[in-house]
Amino acid sequence: MTDSCGNRVAPTADQVQVLTDEDGNLSIPEVFACSLEAGHPGQHVDIGQTSDENYHPLWVTWHDATNVEVVRRPPCESGVGEDPDDPRDEAYCLLPDGHDGQHTSGSDWWGEAP
Repeated sequence: MTDSCGNRVAPTADQVQVLTDEDGNLSIPEVFACSLEAGHPGQHVDIGQTSDENYHPLWVTWHDATNVEVVRRPPCESGVGEDPDDPRDEAYCLLPDGHDGQHTSGSDWWGEAP
């Protein structure tokens, strides 16, 4: 079983404001947890919010607690598979485009990102 990284970071007040400005009704968490596969290289990443009409979500990325950014990136377009008999076929990757490591739907992990 694959686990997510889980590294955590607290956003600054300015970053919370950027995330909240997209849709004033959003509740922004006090801490973000990396959603990438455990042991991944590079930056940590978690979804910040998804209210953009073109679905280019805001992601919170960081190397450490002093280097946190809010960036807009398209989502990964990978799906679990093309087998119509596979009940997971409807699942899609919940990570940003170009992410490191395996894809995840939040409960399942599969393949490797390009």
